[in-house]
Amino acid sequence: MRLAALLLLLVACSRATPEEAAWARLTKFAAQHRYRTWTADDRVTAHRLVQAYTDLPRHDDRQRAGRAYTMLWRILKNDPRADRNELLMAVRGMEEYASFPVPRFIEPARLLAERNIDLPYAEHLGRRGVIEAHRYFQRHPEENDTPQYIAGVVARAHESLGIVLKKRGRDAEAEQEFEAAKRMAAHAFR
Repeated sequence: MRLAALLLLLVACSRATPEEAAWARLTKFAAQHRYRTWTADDRVTAHRLVQAYTDLPRHDDRQRAGRAYTMLWRILKNDPRADRNELLMAVRGMEEYASFPVPRFIEPARLLAERNIDLPYAEHLGRRGVIEAHRYFQRHPEENDTPQYIAGVVARAHESLGIVLKKRGRDAEAEQEFEAAKRMAAHAFR
């Protein structure tokens, strides 16, 4: 009797949370499909698994949440028919949970501008991208981050902001950002 109760308690305590279970399903699929070109069915399955994770009422693991929203972003950004609201949800999730500035701010600002989606928000992302591109490498220095690589990321940030500003009709400001991007890019290719 005691052994049965102990086993029951052990099973109850070892159950995965909904977040852990959704993450396990997602990472299992991603690991199985990592080194192959995804079919349309693979993309649909990945989308469904990512959505199952992002639709959870809360995310206790910020790193996993950041990765999930980034995965969703990567699925949606290449689909010109992607739902506008879902795209914005992915971007907002990355803004909240992801850490690296390229997927978090720089790429979304550019894509939102190119698709003419929520341009004030795209500008917000673009401006944060420029700031965070500078800060990120100071806060998280890594041995492999060469000055050329850092300059390239900062150049992309300025270029993305320039694209947003151009789309908003603010050509003079956009030109300043494009010039800043050119100056940084010159450092990236030395």
